[in-house]
Order: sequence, then structure tokens, then C-alpha cells
Amino acid sequence: MYTTLHIVPVDRMWLPPRPVLSRLLEFFNPLELKLAQFDEPLTMSDVPPEEMNRFDGLSVSETLDELDANCAVCSLLTVECLLWSRSMEASITKMVPESVAAGFVAWDVHMTVGQRAVPDLTEAHKLFDTMFDLTISGDGMPHDLRRYLELVLRTPELIELQRFLPTVSAVEWQPFISANC
Repeated sequence: MYTTLHIVPVDRMWLPPRPVLSRLLEFFNPLELKLAQFDEPLTMSDVPPEEMNRFDGLSVSETLDELDANCAVCSLLTVECLLWSRSMEASITKMVPESVAAGFVAWDVHMTVGQRAVPDLTEAHKLFDTMFDLTISGDGMPHDLRRYLELVLRTPELIELQRFLPTVSAVEWQPFISANC
């Protein structure tokens, strides 16, 4: 089981310009970034497309340079942000009752730049395609997905993120949750 919190722009065709993506990445204060690039969209298939490029241990500026240099249809950025993730884990543990969380703690931060299919609540169907998706995920699944999302959006880390997003772009953002059983 795997659960993902998605934060996507309401304008599904919006792609962050380089300065916006830079500020989004810097918000998490990453130790390093990993970049996987694909020559086709990410779908809901259990088999992801073959990577055309992979870079590990990048800085924010190196990641942005690679995104500019390569014409990938879709790029997946893994944001290694241990301080932010540990703080998020502590807040979830404190603020989300075990009866809701069932041991699930979201901590793993990714950003998808390029076409990606976004699933419904139970990942049974595609809700929509988007050109940008900020995700926080982890292994496991809460007992109550909707209640978990409601409570986790009240953590200091996600309140700060939700306050930060309008400072980098006028785009409206929509949070939701999905789980793969």
C-alpha cells in the first residue's frame, strides 16, 4: 500500500517557470535532488516508462540546468529534504490520531514537471492529467483518507507550504489524497 498527498495547480496546463520552480525546490531546503526524465507521460500504469535520463546528487541549480538542457515529456524530481520530512513526520504523529492514520506518515517529497495522470482517491481511475504535481507520500494507508487529508493540512509544515505557494505564483492550488491498495 502506498498513499500520496497531491498539491496540484487548478490550471492543469500550468508549468512553473524556472524562477518559480527554483523557489519551490528551495522551500524544502533539499540536501540533494534526484532527477528522472521520461520521453512519455507518467500514466497510472503499474509499469513506469523507461527513463531516458537519470541524475542523482544534484543541487537546485544543477537540476534546473538539466531540466533546461533536456526536452523530456515528463521529469520526476525526488527532493531529499530530511529536516522538512522529519518535522512533517513529527507533526503528523502528534496531530493525526492513530485511529485515522493507521501508522501512515507522509514524508517523501516529489515534484513532477510534465504530463502526468493523477488518480482518484483509490487510484482506480484517472481524475485528470496535469503538467505539475507536488507530492508528499509514503508506504502504508490511513484508515480514513479524507479525514487524514483534513488533519494533515493543519500541520504547521503544510500550513506554511500553503502560505508559501501564493508568494511564488498567482496559480490556485488544490490538495487531495490518493492511495494504491
